[in-house]
Amino acid sequence: MSNWTSAFSVLAENLSSLLTFFQWTENYTYHASVHHVSFFLLLFLIDPSLNRKAHLSFCTIMATARNLRTSLSSGSVAALAAVVASSSAIRDTFMRFFHPTVHPWRFLILALSVILNAKSLPLVWHFRLFRSMWYQLYMQPSPLPVDALLRPLVTKSMYSPLNECDYNLHKSNSTYFADLDVARTQLVTSLLRKGIKASSKKSEVTLKDTSISNSPSAVQGKYMVALGAVSCHFKREIKPYERYEVWTRILSWDKKWFYIISHIVKEGAVKPDGWALQPQLNTSRKQSTRKSLSAEETKKCIFATSIAKYVIKKGRLTIPPEKVFLDSDLLPARPEEGSNGVTHHDPTEWIWENIEAERSRGWELARHFDALDGLHDEFPVSHFGDTNKSETVEVLGEYRDLFW
Repeated sequence: MSNWTSAFSVLAENLSSLLTFFQWTENYTYHASVHHVSFFLLLFLIDPSLNRKAHLSFCTIMATARNLRTSLSSGSVAALAAVVASSSAIRDTFMRFFHPTVHPWRFLILALSVILNAKSLPLVWHFRLFRSMWYQLYMQPSPLPVDALLRPLVTKSMYSPLNECDYNLHKSNSTYFADLDVARTQLVTSLLRKGIKASSKKSEVTLKDTSISNSPSAVQGKYMVALGAVSCHFKREIKPYERYEVWTRILSWDKKWFYIISHIVKEGAVKPDGWALQPQLNTSRKQSTRKSLSAEETKKCIFATSIAKYVIKKGRLTIPPEKVFLDSDLLPARPEEGSNGVTHHDPTEWIWENIEAERSRGWELARHFDALDGLHDEFPVSHFGDTNKSETVEVLGEYRDLFW
């Protein structure tokens, strides 16, 4: 009992530090704030031996890590994990409540809870994302087919654990985006792996090389693919632990952005006819019968559809998607300028004219999504279409979402 009394005493003594920590976490995402605050309170209640400076240092590290480089942030997380693992009080408390021989049912319930909700545990999203990225960039053994650019990639083994569900007992709309991040990462790294590695090895890229300008000035910097916008349109609910998969492909591109469309569908509802990067599946599944679905039946399998746009950067320079696609051997040769001859060809043939026709078809949808950037101009307020926004803005109220 004295242990708990001591813990609450430490909590009271460090109330100012705790409030400061809550104030710093206002700029965090919701999930990061919840995880850090929960862990902070756990340290207070279980291990009161940690002094005030240790708690304050913890607050400072977690609140400022978001402004530091990724390596330093990861190091602070690893250091925290080491502190927790080395704390005898935390280990003793855990074993007292969940010892597998003393309390087998408690341990079983804990193990099942972790297994059934492993997908949404802290840092699991990071593992899913970087595992996919690493595999496609450095471990993918199969070469891309000639027509890979417009083929979809299927991300499987997805489900909605209970802690991803809202009060309606279906997958919460906010959790769709974490799965879509993983699916789009799989697609982008698998398609652009050659172009990404080639561009990353270059110490500099000239503006002339990117067909933006004839200026020979060199641009140095880190190569990256950045998300510019994302939207998700929901069609049917996903129930707890219901299986689904994400079909992701390139929809279109322009001089700056390339657009990716993702369909979240019922697992196994649509069977592919072939697997270009996994030829072993062509052999193991060739005997399986594929049931053809009508257009109406296919739509019933869709849970949600998302569209996103990405920009490719080298330092501060924007590289046109077409340039990277060419570097990745994803596009055929562009026809020579000034060629006016009419050539009849198979509409399914992988030639520039057919790809451009498909890009233009996708652009009819992508341009409406791109136009939504104009929503930024609607802030702070537009009263009855008045574009000359007044200097004073009246609101209904201002409230916190987690703490008072």
